[in-house]
Amino acid sequence: MSLNVDPAKLRKPNIRFSLDPIFNREKSQKEKREVWDDIEHVHITFPGNTQTELVAPATDIAGWSEGMGDDRRELTYAEKFNAEYIAFKEGRADELGGTPIDQLDIPEGKKRELKALHVKTIEQLASLDGAHLKRIGMGGGELKERAIRYVEAHQTEGSTDALLAQLNALQDVVRQQAAQLAAFQATVTEGQARTAEAVAAKAATGEGALLGSGGVAVTGDTTGHRTVPGVVDGDSSSDPNDPPHDPLDHDQDGGKGGSLPDELKEVEAQFEGFSDEDIGNWLTDAEVKVDGRWGHRRLLEEAKAVLDAKGKKKHK
Repeated sequence: MSLNVDPAKLRKPNIRFSLDPIFNREKSQKEKREVWDDIEHVHITFPGNTQTELVAPATDIAGWSEGMGDDRRELTYAEKFNAEYIAFKEGRADELGGTPIDQLDIPEGKKRELKALHVKTIEQLASLDGAHLKRIGMGGGELKERAIRYVEAHQTEGSTDALLAQLNALQDVVRQQAAQLAAFQATVTEGQARTAEAVAAKAATGEGALLGSGGVAVTGDTTGHRTVPGVVDGDSSSDPNDPPHDPLDHDQDGGKGGSLPDELKEVEAQFEGFSDEDIGNWLTDAEVKVDGRWGHRRLLEEAKAVLDAKGKKKHK
């Protein structure tokens, strides 16, 4: 039976740190008494191999960091096996990066034999092969197969749990968005009800309340200029003494060919062949903030103001 996981990822050595008393001969001779120093050591054994054990001070050099050139540096054993070193310093030295062999459903005697061979996790047993596997003796192949089945079964469970967690998280997001949408709809409905009440109240008092485009309440007396609450009449360079002008009231503009003062007809003639959009673009180039709701007349008024300011009589 083959393992659907890279065995190299499972074939991890056993890393253990310890604080060991070491006899200090030089200090002992100098002080004429026994002096012992507590030194941190690393112990490295390999699954299935009882002949090899590396023991070295934790501060010795274990290798080089990843990278190129100046980015590379020497690493001590404490740095190379940092997770195990931190566990040792925090009193968690017995924690392993795998599933303890005791979790496997095999006889207790076999578990003790495997531990004696430095096979301490199910993942290590699943990765054994060659001479290391033969050291287990009779039934070693069957034990490995059991370990493989255990690893693969729990990998599937882990994947399923991860997917369920993602699904639950997505469902939480959907519920939050649904609650936000419901709150927004309630706000819109309340706003519409208030607008309707305001319009009805205006109509009842005879103030001639009207509804403009988009349901905006347009109020004011019926003989003067109308005003739109909350709407600012754009940026204008025209005479501030001019009467109020409603940018939404296109009837005041007269449209092309409509009733225009002579001074605006003269401006209109200078822009012959221009659409309202073209005039708006010309005004934008002249650094006038154009309101897209302006009608033909308003555009001509703004163009005249620009031309007058520049002292020009004809458009170039």
